[in-house]
Amino acid sequence: MNNIVLLILRVVFAGSMLFGHGLGKFNKLINGIISDGNLSFSNPIGIGEFPTLILAVFSEFFAPIFIIYGYKTKFFSFFTAATMFVAAFIVHWGDPFGRVEKALLFLTVFVILMMTGPGKHSMDKTNSKTDALIIYLSSYLFFYLLYFIGLGPIFVVFFLVMISTWYFTFSKR
Repeated sequence: MNNIVLLILRVVFAGSMLFGHGLGKFNKLINGIISDGNLSFSNPIGIGEFPTLILAVFSEFFAPIFIIYGYKTKFFSFFTAATMFVAAFIVHWGDPFGRVEKALLFLTVFVILMMTGPGKHSMDKTNSKTDALIIYLSSYLFFYLLYFIGLGPIFVVFFLVMISTWYFTFSKR
């Protein structure tokens, strides 16, 4: 039962982070680089707007993809938790609790995932070829959804190649 709960936490919270926060920042980064040159972003930790945007895209877009699949969950949860720490205690510190609450919830869940790991229903803990096949086939639906909501085909192909490499490496064990 604990493994099911960890799976639900990973999918719901990492999916919410990916679609609710990361996708908008990712599109801002891509559009800023390719078309309009507008890469303005807040700079709460003093490293510059562009590096802060890059870190935010990594921790709110790329890291949740790995967390959803349970690949190096403890490692990638650190980045998302660190971003939520900055959001809660630096960016929204003086705001009403309603603005800080979401960052605190995300922070709590990603710290829990850092401490517990992904559970047995994950890429890291998969021991059977059937489970690996289920993860592999479900990735096609997930990446089709990403493509459908506006992620460029180059990134979708990159992630599909990555998951395919993992599956074929696993299936040869």
